[in-house]
Amino acid sequence: MPRPLLLALAALAALLSCSSAPKPRTEVNERKNRAAEFTRSGNERFAQGDYRQALSFFTLALNENVAVDNLEGICSSYNSIGMALLAQGEKERAEASFTEALRLAGKLADPRLAAQSASNLGELALARGQPQKALEYLQFAESQIAGQAGAGPAIVFHNLGAACKQLDRPAEAMAYFQKALAINLDLKRFEEAASNYYMIASLCSGQEDYPGAFKALNEALRYDRLMERSRGIAQDLHALGALYEKTGDDENALEHYHRSYLVYRSLSMNGEAARLLPLLLALAERTGRTAEAESYRRLQAEPGGK
Repeated sequence: MPRPLLLALAALAALLSCSSAPKPRTEVNERKNRAAEFTRSGNERFAQGDYRQALSFFTLALNENVAVDNLEGICSSYNSIGMALLAQGEKERAEASFTEALRLAGKLADPRLAAQSASNLGELALARGQPQKALEYLQFAESQIAGQAGAGPAIVFHNLGAACKQLDRPAEAMAYFQKALAINLDLKRFEEAASNYYMIASLCSGQEDYPGAFKALNEALRYDRLMERSRGIAQDLHALGALYEKTGDDENALEHYHRSYLVYRSLSMNGEAARLLPLLLALAERTGRTAEAESYRRLQAEPGGK
């Protein structure tokens, strides 16, 4: 008997006699699992403000989902990619991603994904200064979340609040922000709660409710510190500085602007830091801090300082 046939028969006998032979696989989720892992990594980078790396991970997730025709995963990946693009200011590409996500959500008849995609398009419209268009997308998203629980409704409510704020409808905006805040606090989504408090503070300040604005901003700062969300901390400190300046407390305004400046510098967000220098210089001069004023003047004169 030829040697190859002997080997084949021996292998077959061994396989049949072995009780530990692998069982047939009825379902394979390797690529879906990889997509989920890439998405988690992308979300972590996004939270850190590393939007370019986040985009890379979200694109890898999309490729894995496409490879196994996972339409739900593809839709979610397009939404994630759009958010990373929007954060980098690439509005046209973000719109294409969100639009494709909304198309797929409609094909799947999935209200959760439809709400997410429409809410993202609403956020894009807000970034373009189109609050009425944003409101239309967001009202559609709101119609899709009826009866839903979890983080999705909180995002929709927050964006609806932002749209109403831009449309100068402060009472409606406040109601939406409060609804989003209640959900986020209940779910212990403290980063998102910080964003809710920040917007509530902005509304209070616009209505000259300065005690309410200080209270909300300090809550935003508390939660951003808790989550070590440095970009949020810098924004909260900047807003507190502006509020102190608005209420005539130049000493506290200078302190909070300076702390915001230091956080931005630590993040290498030099453009945001540079925008604080004229405010710091004016306050230092106004409060008679000559040496500090001179240091801010020198910083302004450096490349990128203006």
